[in-house]
Amino acid sequence: MARQEVYTTIVKLNSEEAKNRLKELEDKVARLKKAKQDAFSTGDSRLGASLAKDLKAAEREMKQFKNSTMSVKETLENLSSASIGQLEKAARHLKGQMKAASDPSDYAKLENQLSKVKEQMLQLKGATRKADEEAHRMTATLSNLKHASLNDLNFTSSKLKSQMTDFDPQSTMYASRAAQLKLVEAELDRIHQSERRVVTLMQQYDKEIEETNIDIKETKRQMQLVKRTMSNLKTSSIRDLEFSIKAINQQMAGMDRGTEKFKQMQLQAKQLKAELQAVRAEGVAQESWIKRTADTFNRMQGLAISAIAAMSGITFTVKKCVEEYAKMDDEMTNVRKYTGQAADEVERMNEDFKKMDTRTPRQKLNQLAEDAGRLGITSTAAIEEFVDGADKINVALGDDLGDKAVSQIGKLAQMFGEDKTKGLRGAMLATGSAVNELAQNSSASAGYLVDFTARVAGVGKQAGFTQAQIMGLASVLDQNMQQDETSATAVQNLLAKMFQDSAKFAKIAGLNVKDFAKTLKEDANGALLQFLAAMRAKGGFADLAPMFEEMKMDGSRATGVLTVLADKLDDVKTAQQLANDAYEEGTSVINEFNTQNESVQAQLEGWQEVPGSVNITR
Repeated sequence: MARQEVYTTIVKLNSEEAKNRLKELEDKVARLKKAKQDAFSTGDSRLGASLAKDLKAAEREMKQFKNSTMSVKETLENLSSASIGQLEKAARHLKGQMKAASDPSDYAKLENQLSKVKEQMLQLKGATRKADEEAHRMTATLSNLKHASLNDLNFTSSKLKSQMTDFDPQSTMYASRAAQLKLVEAELDRIHQSERRVVTLMQQYDKEIEETNIDIKETKRQMQLVKRTMSNLKTSSIRDLEFSIKAINQQMAGMDRGTEKFKQMQLQAKQLKAELQAVRAEGVAQESWIKRTADTFNRMQGLAISAIAAMSGITFTVKKCVEEYAKMDDEMTNVRKYTGQAADEVERMNEDFKKMDTRTPRQKLNQLAEDAGRLGITSTAAIEEFVDGADKINVALGDDLGDKAVSQIGKLAQMFGEDKTKGLRGAMLATGSAVNELAQNSSASAGYLVDFTARVAGVGKQAGFTQAQIMGLASVLDQNMQQDETSATAVQNLLAKMFQDSAKFAKIAGLNVKDFAKTLKEDANGALLQFLAAMRAKGGFADLAPMFEEMKMDGSRATGVLTVLADKLDDVKTAQQLANDAYEEGTSVINEFNTQNESVQAQLEGWQEVPGSVNITR
């Protein structure tokens, strides 16, 4: 009968039957308690004992009803908030009732209720499993940040932020989550920086591939001209012969001697040169015949020749030749003055200048030789090395450089000692390549980069900075409209103060004094970047102002310079890496020189060098 009552209660959960039954049981227990007390108070112990036994049975029945019927009823009414334990208990109870059911409709109702309980259990277990998986994923990510995937880091960051909203900002749990979030975001920032570097490298690779394709097309065009010239050797123009010789020489310069291909091109070069000499010899013979004829005609018709000369402009040409000769003589005299070379050494050096493949006039090459002398370079080989490097930098970077920039580049090579390891020409081309790459990949000007580097070089060299690192700072400052002289002074002062009192600067930035001093000694640029990063982490300008004041660098201009470097720290790192790569390769300025040297303007400037035109020699 008791099971039937429970069964009836479960089936009819929407009625008041269950509540009424509970009330009946509670009233029964209350009556038995009172009867028991009355029996013992009147001294009827036998009746009291009997009532006590009945009371225990009634209390047991009420407790069972509450634990089974009422708790299950409450669970079924609040499935969405029930725990796994409550749901499992309800499921067991419903199954027991189903076994005792005899009415098919009752069985169907119980089965429907059981189905809902099981569905909620699956959802709850799924959510619990998901929570466990997420917790495991976060734990694995936090324990191995350096090898965690980007998805795991982003997921962990999001979950930590979500959890922090549930905690009091002053609580230990909040502080713990905040510390973990800081580590995760630091790793995300490192990955993003690496991605940016990869993008920069890919852009460089794309550019190199594009330039290589251009070079391949140009090489094919040159070889086609050579082939056409060789096929029509006796009828080709002088310009085609000269250009073919130049193209073959360029190809042979990059080939191994002794190979079959080298020998074939060497033979072609000989044939072209022989044909060119034959054509020039014909020109000389023709010139000699014209000269003899002119002498005879001059003896007979002096006045007529004078009139013809005036009409053809010969007098003007001769005058111009004399003026050009005088200018060249002055330049060669100045070369002797500044380099201490003898006249015959300067003459031989100018013969080498004539052989240089450049759009630059020989007069300008001699001026570069004068600059070499002013730098204390006196040997012919070193002077020619300087002139070749300086000429390539001048042609490549054009008007962007100032008048004294090339001399400054030579001084930088000597100051940093790179002329001892790379040779003077190699060191100059390395510096020029770093300048060219930074100028091409940003709004920074080449003149600013050289000037800033020259100003900071003294302190920078002593501190252990490289030219590329200094140029990276210059690039960012120029892009952000900071004057070169002011910027250089601010950076010099900052570096000097950092070395004078590293403990103070470490304290200002909130860094470990011992570690900062060690980094400053071993990697000054790394220490500077570390200090700038700490400055940036301090916040906005209002937070940085007291730091500048404590550093005794609170002038408005110096403040602007340091604020830019701190704010654009990522750009500084990118620029330094770009400059360093270009400096190590040392080819950027040569590639730019080749492009400029073969431009239409260069060909026009070099037109005076072709046979048949006026060519000043000594």
